[in-house]
Amino acid sequence: MFNSFIRLILSAAVLICGPLSCMPERKTIQDIYKVPTPHLVRAGGRVDLKTWSLQKDKHLDLHDFFDASAARPAFLDIQSNCRADGRDSSSSVRIVGGSPVPVFRILPEEYLATDLNALRPQCSFEFHIFNDAGSRHIFSFTAFKISDTSEARARLTNNGRTPSTSRWRHLPERPEGIKLRYANQAAASARILCQDFSLDPLPFDAVLAMDHFDFSGRASVERPIQLCRAVIAAQGELVALSPLFEVVLPRRPPAS
Repeated sequence: MFNSFIRLILSAAVLICGPLSCMPERKTIQDIYKVPTPHLVRAGGRVDLKTWSLQKDKHLDLHDFFDASAARPAFLDIQSNCRADGRDSSSSVRIVGGSPVPVFRILPEEYLATDLNALRPQCSFEFHIFNDAGSRHIFSFTAFKISDTSEARARLTNNGRTPSTSRWRHLPERPEGIKLRYANQAAASARILCQDFSLDPLPFDAVLAMDHFDFSGRASVERPIQLCRAVIAAQGELVALSPLFEVVLPRRPPAS
């Protein structure tokens, strides 16, 4: 009788808790998840984005950073919506972990090969910050003007010297010792992104001669002078840009 009673209690425990132990219920995205507001990190310091976004005239530089590390996120989904010259562009990127995110990484890629100071796009950003339990918090920031005035992390040099002019003019048939330089800490690759085309990435370690990129067959009727950048990635993530430069392509005659 007593043994039967014990077996009945143990059976009830298995039904309630499972065969080994009662596990806590996993939280869902419906749970309340409060996190600190992301910060903007730039040459002049760092500022709370919620406070800074109240300003009337808000500018973001291409090389500024968004920092949501105080929230200790598992990952972030960042959506960008931009408008310039009456045309809309958007992008979405997932950032794993809480490392600061450069503005250039979350913009629509077409803007990276554009003179942003002339185009002056206006962008809005939506941050979806997720924790390990799957809960999320959303921040929205609107009406940022995007510019490109700070120093790029990657450099272009001519025979070891950085030119004094603000923009290169690169002649593919006469590279003249032009090199891309970036102090990468891990295996990296660089590709050339231009207004109308891009060149496949090449691996490099700190220095890469520009004459390794093949511009042949890239003649253009509409834009023989292309705005371009070197776009550098490491471990699958965009980490640095070169300054904007011009590539002079051979002019292709129009079709008869």
